[in-house]
Amino acid sequence: MLAALVAVLLLPIAVFGEAPSLSDVLLTDKDAFLLLAPELIAAPTVKIVAASANGKYILAVREELRIRPNMVLGAQPLPSVPTTSLVAYDAEKGVTKEIWKSVDSAVKVVEMAWMPGTNNAFVLVLRAPAPDAQSPGTFTLLRISRMMISYQYDSKPNESIELEVSPDSPCAYVELFPSAGAWDPPSIQHWVFDVKGEKPLPLKIHPAESVTFLRWQSGATALFAEQFLNAPTQENRPALKCLVLDLLTGESSECDSPPPPVAETTKPLLPLEIGAGTIPISGGDNPAAAKVVWLGVRGKSSGPKLTVCTDAEDGQIIGDCGAIVYHSQGALWIRPIARTSRDQYEQAAIAAKKTEALSTGKQIGIAIVMFASDNDDAIPGAASFHDDVLPYLKTGSLLDNFVYTGSGGTIAPTMELGYIPSPGGRAVLFGDGHVEWKAD
Repeated sequence: MLAALVAVLLLPIAVFGEAPSLSDVLLTDKDAFLLLAPELIAAPTVKIVAASANGKYILAVREELRIRPNMVLGAQPLPSVPTTSLVAYDAEKGVTKEIWKSVDSAVKVVEMAWMPGTNNAFVLVLRAPAPDAQSPGTFTLLRISRMMISYQYDSKPNESIELEVSPDSPCAYVELFPSAGAWDPPSIQHWVFDVKGEKPLPLKIHPAESVTFLRWQSGATALFAEQFLNAPTQENRPALKCLVLDLLTGESSECDSPPPPVAETTKPLLPLEIGAGTIPISGGDNPAAAKVVWLGVRGKSSGPKLTVCTDAEDGQIIGDCGAIVYHSQGALWIRPIARTSRDQYEQAAIAAKKTEALSTGKQIGIAIVMFASDNDDAIPGAASFHDDVLPYLKTGSLLDNFVYTGSGGTIAPTMELGYIPSPGGRAVLFGDGHVEWKAD
């Protein structure tokens, strides 16, 4: 774990040859949270986002209007209808996959819900009717398992779909009912999905069309419903009886009185919180402001805050502080968060600074040796050191923390030329260009 943290902290050195930034870190009393580089989930325009409870998978609805060069030149007509697609993102692998799409302008995703404790989700799609049509449209129900469609049901004409996902158990309830005339054929159907079954299990209720779903029962693997004993009219209220629908067996049973509703569970507060604000943009005669999303430690309003994005529209923390998902210019982005103990982070930070000091010292040593080679083996004097060595370095910032101890003369392999202080010791540079670590 410590080696991995050192690798993360030293990434800027490997890529850019410069010192790493340790500023994208939030510290609590026990933990350290490292905000990593942003990754693109889906290009514009992303409309709806739903993440699994563990933050491993993300579903997003994207609308895309692709215009190709040959369309601009008139070789092909410009598209008039955007493509609506459903994309899934694997946060562990950093992979986005398109799993469903439609070029029908009447199609709209109306609901997305994850089954608690699983990597399964349900998506309800509505195809709106034509303006002169009598029907309310048709529905498509999709069950998503990880990053693929495992079940699809397309409603019949004049058939509507209602979806209810358990608040705390891996169960889902689906009701199919006529769009008009609820007491006419076809009868209402009641289905249940569990975490293992890819296909729905019909609930055994007779007559099925006389039942209306009310709420989840305590335990969330059963439903409380009311069953009509006669058809309701405008003049008379229907006679009712109570039912409990067991979603694990598909059986129904009568009950004397409504069972208690599912108690609302209070989720533990995350150690981090996300917020939004604006920052002024200078330049020109018309001052403006840009939206910014920030990340901070919960309960420490005056503490340090990390900028997630300076042009973000919103943001949410997913999983147990595993990442931040946000919109920017219509696209959906994610910034993973690496979490470790504060002690491990501080050890890794010290190790990273030590490696940085040794790397910087090596570059300075090469520069001094090159100067001596061009000047009859003479090293720079104390007063002219900076100006003499600077032409041999990529950037002058490498000299910011270097203490030069030379004073001119002929270079020698064992001569100490200077050092770079760092927590726990210093990186000492010698005349032959090599660097040694000397602990305090």
